[in-house]
Amino acid sequence: MRKLLFISYYFPPILSSESLRALRTVKYLPRCGWEPIVLTVFPTKLVARDFDNSLLSELPRKIPIYRAYSFKNMVSNFALREIRKLLGWSCLASYMIEWLPFALLKGKEVLEKETIEAIISRSTPFASHLVALKLKSLSGVPWIADFSDPWTQNPYLERVTALDESLERAVVLAADKIIFTNIYAKKLLLNKYKSIKEERVIVIPNQYDPEDFAKQEKVPASKVFTVVHTGNFYEARSPETFLKALRMLKDQEGFAEKIKVKLIGKVNHKLRCLISKYRLEDIVETIRTIPHKNVLHNLHTADILLLIDAPTDELSPFLPLKLVEYICVRKPILAITPLKGASGDVVRSTKTGIIISPNDINGIKDVIKRFYQQYENSELGIRPCWNEVKKYSANRCTGILAGILEELAD
Repeated sequence: MRKLLFISYYFPPILSSESLRALRTVKYLPRCGWEPIVLTVFPTKLVARDFDNSLLSELPRKIPIYRAYSFKNMVSNFALREIRKLLGWSCLASYMIEWLPFALLKGKEVLEKETIEAIISRSTPFASHLVALKLKSLSGVPWIADFSDPWTQNPYLERVTALDESLERAVVLAADKIIFTNIYAKKLLLNKYKSIKEERVIVIPNQYDPEDFAKQEKVPASKVFTVVHTGNFYEARSPETFLKALRMLKDQEGFAEKIKVKLIGKVNHKLRCLISKYRLEDIVETIRTIPHKNVLHNLHTADILLLIDAPTDELSPFLPLKLVEYICVRKPILAITPLKGASGDVVRSTKTGIIISPNDINGIKDVIKRFYQQYENSELGIRPCWNEVKKYSANRCTGILAGILEELAD
């Protein structure tokens, strides 16, 4: 079996969307003839608050995992902030730069010990790509840079520094292949870097694990109309317009005893304040991050699955991992997302829900009401296009990746 070095800061038992995508790639690559040797961070509570040890049981046996320390493993958050200031690292906090030197040393150790025929690096954070950039320069091993989201062309970044631009340029020009999750992110990069040939940039979407959905979970009919959202709210991705629409619906229709909303993910002060602001404590339940299997159970017990993306005046280049799990659950999706973009395309092509703009509060209210009326009349349901849904399965997507690896390594 051919060997590759797989670099991902986030990896089980850390629980995050980045960790889940890394897990699925590593899980299915051996079935395609490639043994991944993983380079990741040594997990502690400072590195990530959320852990799911059950994810480790999904990994193939005997997959080598090299864990590199970070300064986060050694000092408190306060001390780390002071070190960043002292060394001028403040602007690099989002890169997990404090992991980079340890990861680089560990990566060199792997290259010396193993016969590595390819390197794959996953972001975010972008430190993974910076480690791979240096290892490629040292070894000449073919390298695939796999991006979950755009780097400097993320429309929600407050500012892009000259350093950001320089590091991105170094990575995208040196990588042999570049992967994005959707065509819009790919086009953003090609429009910016005219010298990059289109065939160097590949689209492989976020994926669901078909083994998670091999047996459709049977759940009793709900006694209350239940809406479930999984994942975290951050930056411009906010549930406020949904909560405002819910408040309007409650005032106009008296929905207090007819609907339950579950928001599963990190619960911060801002989210609690929004729920309080719209006086929805009796309707909206917040559930702190739970193991992934429990998340899937909650999806199956829902009547409606909720997706909330950030508003943008441009095409949305984001494809959330939660959405490609939603489309397997056979429940209608309320997709509050820009009408033009990756998420909207997935919901439309799979025929799994209704898309409404994040800025259309009245439209959101009307869609919730429509779904509820269908629920009351026992008419709530969808007829997914399964040929489209299967395009997002991890076994299919990893097969595409394996084909790229064979092309580079031969």
